[in-house]
Amino acid sequence: VMAQVVGAKLVVVASFSGRTALALSQQRSFVPTIGVSTNDETLRSMCLYWGVHPLAGAPACNVEQLIRHTDVWACAVGLAAPGDRVVIVGGSHLTAGSESDEMADGVHDIVIVHEVEGGSNLP
Repeated sequence: VMAQVVGAKLVVVASFSGRTALALSQQRSFVPTIGVSTNDETLRSMCLYWGVHPLAGAPACNVEQLIRHTDVWACAVGLAAPGDRVVIVGGSHLTAGSESDEMADGVHDIVIVHEVEGGSNLP
């Protein structure tokens, strides 16, 4: 619902188990969701979720890396363009300076509305 209110083109959710991506899928939003996970089994499951595009290998320890990784990928596959708004859903582990690549399962206490950068920042 929030994505539609702010006019977002995408929702990005960082989730180890995929439960948050599944919950968003069950809402049948018209806004596509990128499900980011480091868990291969979760990524395979997300292939079956309605409106969810799984993305492997995204950095999980830093929100700026997550945003950059998803911006580049979404622009490359045509899901977003420079200037589009994207809603990022993740846990506080993304901003806590954690050295771990492991996403805290079930803890999603950060919502960021981000505008995809353009120009030389994207390939």
